[in-house]
Amino acid sequence: MNSAQSLPWTPAHGSVTTINERISIMRTGTSLVLMALGGILAFAVRDSIDAVDLTMVGYILLGIGALGLVITLIMSGQDDRGTRGGPPPEA
Repeated sequence: MNSAQSLPWTPAHGSVTTINERISIMRTGTSLVLMALGGILAFAVRDSIDAVDLTMVGYILLGIGALGLVITLIMSGQDDRGTRGGPPPEA
């Protein structure tokens, strides 16, 4: 089974997703979690640990999450580019 074939997993809206779509969703979710953790550490935590600046760790996580989200969006746009406008897939 190649990665372009559909799997029998169906989300709530009823369409069948491919492995690439599921990976894209996971990458997006991971990026958002990193950004959320970074925001919490950067703006909400006022505690301190010796030799660790939690605010800076928060900013780093925010940056990594934002970069990951941008890369994911660019990659998912490239995946879709080859399938749009062409003939429908044969069953």
